[in-house]
Amino acid sequence: MISIKNSYNKEELLNFLQKIDHDFSPSLSSKVDLEEYVAKIIDQAKLIIRHSPEGQIIGLTVLYCNDTKKIRAYVPLVAVSKEHRSKGHAKKMMEEAIAHGRSKGFRYMGIHSNNPHAINMYEKLGFNIISDSERVYMEFIF
Repeated sequence: MISIKNSYNKEELLNFLQKIDHDFSPSLSSKVDLEEYVAKIIDQAKLIIRHSPEGQIIGLTVLYCNDTKKIRAYVPLVAVSKEHRSKGHAKKMMEEAIAHGRSKGFRYMGIHSNNPHAINMYEKLGFNIISDSERVYMEFIF
């Protein structure tokens, strides 16, 4: 189940971020305060969430569609819990992010990654590598 909402359960989002925190290199919590991050994304982003049949968050994509001058959307986070990976959840959330960005009239969508599997998936979705360094920057052109 995928949902895009404008109201979220802060505790549930924080619990999910804490669960996947060390799946990133460097960890998410080494870059941001997770509680502040939850408040920021709830206030400023669209969240694309996949839930288990029991209603638990198993995947989260954070999408900012707020650069209206450059008409550029940005995805700072795509995460799926370990036990639910390799089942297409990240791909489906990114397809929803692309559809949402397109529906809002954006021309570009950017994302950074240092995960080779994710980079491969983004390329298959139509993202192109713009900058190749420690963290690859990719863009999708609508």
